Amino acid sequence: MSAGSYPAAKYKEVSPGQFDIIDDPETGDGPWIPLDPLQPDLQQWPCYDKAKPLHITVNAGEMLYLPSLWFHHVRQDQATIAGKKSMDGSSVVDENKSTEL
Repeated sequence: MSAGSYPAAKYKEVSPGQFDIIDDPETGDGPWIPLDPLQPDLQQWPCYDKAKPLHITVNAGEMLYLPSLWFHHVRQDQATIAGKKSMDGSSVVDENKSTEL
């Protein structure tokens, strides 16, 4: 599987549930794998057929740590407040908080 390079951006909430995407050229490009894990294109990504999913349930008050650049897919089955922090050494690169309903 090979990653593409995509420009960094930040999301700014302009009204409840409405966001603008703001380019962030100072951060530079980041790696991204353009694959839908729920409906993968196995002709384009044939090695994905060998992937073995790991399903995790994170309960209220718990946290899941994912290593930097670890390929993952997230779904919520109820109202959720989720936060993400990407760390580069000791500095925070990005913080995103969202509400899924």
